[in-house]
Amino acid sequence: MRIRHPYTSTSPVTNELLKRKRALEEMGGEPSAWLALAEDFLADDCKGNYAYCMNEYKRLGGEIELPTAFTYIPDEPEAPEWMSRQDMQ
Repeated sequence: MRIRHPYTSTSPVTNELLKRKRALEEMGGEPSAWLALAEDFLADDCKGNYAYCMNEYKRLGGEIELPTAFTYIPDEPEAPEWMSRQDMQ
């Protein structure tokens, strides 16, 4: 039997989030609880724990929205007032 030592952080905020994560792992949780925890981890810049919580959220039936495609349309360059249309040709 392997004894697991819980991970602790120097940040009290991260430690509270890790406690919530352990509670959800032990007792189970609703998808909405996993999603809320994932958002809190992302706000605390814990990307690994965020990914884990989002995986659990999806495993329990949560729907993850796909990112929207980004299209960049540059603006027309503006000509200075002193420059005429003939200067640009």
